[in-house]
Amino acid sequence: MAFLTPFIFGATVGILTKWQWDRRRQRQEKERFDQRLAEAMVKTGQVQMAQAETEDLHEKLAAVEAELFTQQAYQAEQQHLQEQMAATEAQLNQIHALREAKQIHPVDVSQLDELAEIDGIGPLFARRLKDAGILTFADLARQTPAQICAIIQSDNPVDEIEVNRWIGQAQVLAAK
Repeated sequence: MAFLTPFIFGATVGILTKWQWDRRRQRQEKERFDQRLAEAMVKTGQVQMAQAETEDLHEKLAAVEAELFTQQAYQAEQQHLQEQMAATEAQLNQIHALREAKQIHPVDVSQLDELAEIDGIGPLFARRLKDAGILTFADLARQTPAQICAIIQSDNPVDEIEVNRWIGQAQVLAAK
């Protein structure tokens, strides 16, 4: 049995040493695992922050796109209003030109025709025509439908058809 004692002692030391080494390796592996876990958590936090920033940027982009759409609508409306203003100015220029023509060529009051005799011309249109220097049937017959529509301040296409009829009636009455 004496030979067994060193053998048992050696086996015990070997087992203890192996156990110590295994435990050390487990601790090292646990430390590496904990380190990797901490790194993963940091990366996860960074990813979550990036996602939050991305959502914030998406919201800001949506707000900018809405503002851009609003500005484009305002620009379109502004352009439409500028076009209307240019058309109105052109009509005013035509009216002023007709008024100037009225002042250059005075008409004898006895030669004035009653424009309201034409079917469709009431007192309002007759006054507008006279204010523009159209005082006789002959004056009305010389005008274009566009000029008359500008004078009566109409941009309705149906009125242009009516104005053509007025011109025809004025030609007939002026020939009498």
